[in-house]
Formats: sequence, C-alpha cells, structure tokens
Amino acid sequence: EWNSTVEQLESEAFRILLSEDYTEKEQLKLSNQKICLLREEVCFHMEERKALLQEANDFFHAADKVDAFFFLQVLDGLEGIENYRKISNSEGLRFPTLTTKYEELQEAIKGCTVTTMQKGQTLVNKADSHSSWVTGIQKMMEYVQKKVDQLIRQCPDYKEL
Repeated sequence: EWNSTVEQLESEAFRILLSEDYTEKEQLKLSNQKICLLREEVCFHMEERKALLQEANDFFHAADKVDAFFFLQVLDGLEGIENYRKISNSEGLRFPTLTTKYEELQEAIKGCTVTTMQKGQTLVNKADSHSSWVTGIQKMMEYVQKKVDQLIRQCPDYKEL
C-alpha cells in the first residue's frame, strides 16, 4: 500500500516535470530525487526489519522444538538410566557405566540448547534493547535455561550412587 502511494506521487511529479508550463522544474526535480532516496532508505530499513523478524521467528521455532523434542529425549534417557541403576543394584554391580551415562545425559541436555541460545543472544545483540520483541526473546532464553537447569537437577548426582 505504501509503495503504491509513493509510485503514484512519483508518476504525478514526473508528469508535472514534463509539462512545459511549470516554472519551478529544478526545485521539483530535487524534491523528486529526495523522495526517491527516502523511499530507498525506507525500503532498506523495512527489509532489514523483516530479516530480524524472520530470525526471531526462527529462534522461537527452534526454542519450541528444543522444548518438546528435547524434553521427551531426556525423559527417555533418565528412564533408561534408572532401569540400568535398578538392574545394577539388584545384581550388585559397580556403577562406572552408570556414571558415564549420567555424564553423557547432562552433556546432551546442555549441548542440545547451545545453538538456540546462541541464536537468541545474537538477536538480542542486534536489536534495540527497549524493543518489546527483544524482551520476548530474553524471556524465552530464560525459559529454555530454566528447563535445562530443571532437567539437570532431575539427573541424580551419580557420585552419591
């Protein structure tokens, strides 16, 4: 809509420029050039904003995927480790394998969110800190970190085993 209005104004200005009875053609040419430059600048900023919004959308989409998929994976991992621990207890086995599994699970929990958190931080660094969507990104990053911390706490301290 904005582009069509600007195009109409440009065509009208061009029509006036071509008319022979207009006496201030030079002033109109300068005004037309300024309008064209302003339009280019506005279009540039709109494209820049569109790219940032797309990045933000990608971040939120990735964070949602991490939350759903990752949570299920970790719960499956915890269940497997718990089953292994029960078998080990019943058979009187030692825990080096269990210890390794706990460490691997904790690393997987942390590693799964690294990319998402980096995307979020990159967006926060690019944007105006007072922007409402930056606040949303920061809140989502806090939520993801809270989930990671919560899942790591669910892994019993293998040293106590």
